[in-house]
Amino acid sequence: MEEVQAWINAVESHMMREHMKKVLGVVYLNTCIAQNTSIPTCGLVDFLSRDSNDRASEVLIGHIRNKLNKQTFSERCSLCQAVLPFSDHKQAVCQNGHMWLRCVLSYQACQTLTFRRCLLLDTIARLPEPEDPEWIRTILQAPCTLCDSPMI
Repeated sequence: MEEVQAWINAVESHMMREHMKKVLGVVYLNTCIAQNTSIPTCGLVDFLSRDSNDRASEVLIGHIRNKLNKQTFSERCSLCQAVLPFSDHKQAVCQNGHMWLRCVLSYQACQTLTFRRCLLLDTIARLPEPEDPEWIRTILQAPCTLCDSPMI
């Protein structure tokens, strides 16, 4: 049983890393200059940087870092304004202990009371905000990245 769970965790981790690269690619293609996109770009870059054997990630990260030009846009807790570090792709916890689940589609911390949920898995997706650009709205309309089920 432990063997099967380890295999499932490895597959899930691979799928999440591949989706992170896709999200970063969309951010790269849809931003002209360093700007705060509400996508935790720096957190995704740092998370993907942990695997030095992933050449595709290294290339993408290089392009993203060039575009960011040493600027960082930290995700902030809506309750206390503390920085939400990107240490886990499933949840974000600020230094004051406020915990938020992360959107499986954009990796943003879902800091609202309403969100969409996968029909099969326990994943959530943030609802688009009126001020979101069209490309973020497109990301948020996708099915679950782990099972391809609709998010309702």
